[in-house]
Parts: sequence; structure tokens; C-alpha cells
Amino acid sequence: MSAFLVPTKTRGLQSSATVDSLGVRGLGCSDLSLDAVFVPDEALLGQPGEGFRLAMWALDGGRAAMAKLYASEAAHRAADKVMQILASAGYRRGSTVEKLFRNVRATEIYQGTSEVQKMVIAAHVVGEL
Repeated sequence: MSAFLVPTKTRGLQSSATVDSLGVRGLGCSDLSLDAVFVPDEALLGQPGEGFRLAMWALDGGRAAMAKLYASEAAHRAADKVMQILASAGYRRGSTVEKLFRNVRATEIYQGTSEVQKMVIAAHVVGEL
């Protein structure tokens, strides 16, 4: 697998409208599709076949796996507990608690799900990383 930089104006590259995500709505996610896109050799990042390594390198900076796993799951537990304590006041659409609950859920997904973090930690513990 190799990595390339593809300019947004490239023929055959299409971006969907911004997806209405459950949380962190300011992020502005959208889907990309490529249909017969020509990518010149000079758009290659790194060496041929290094795409996966580059992707993992980019993610590893934001992962510090044990800390990310602990922090994201602790934040989820805290948001869940606040919602439970506030009962219907915390469960209402538009409440601060609802927004926090939606946003904190994303931390268990972005830059590697909690399950991926556990695999990274396990590989590190057994000396595979």
C-alpha cells in the first residue's frame, strides 16, 4: 500500500456534503469517492509500499495508547454518570450533558477505537512494537 497526496480539484475525486455526525459536529467530516483518478508519480508520499507505515505514524502521534484508552473511557463513564444523576434533565436534546455525551463518545472512536488501542497496548506489552 502506498500513500499519495491528491489535490481536491483532481478530476474523478468527489466529496460528499458534510456528514451530520452524532458528536463533534464542528469537525466537518465528509465522504470521499475516487473514480478513475489519475495520480502522478510526484504525488507519492515516502517510498512505494510505505503507505501503511505512514498512516500508522500519523495516528501514533495522537494515540499515547494507554493514556488515550484510559482518558476516553474515563470521560465516557463521567458523562454517563452525569446523565444518570441529572435524569431527564440530562437526557434532553440540546442540554449541555447531551452535547458532552455525544462528543465524548467520539474520543473512543477517533484516532483508533478503544479496541485498536487495546491491541496496540497488547502488542507493546508482548514486545511486538
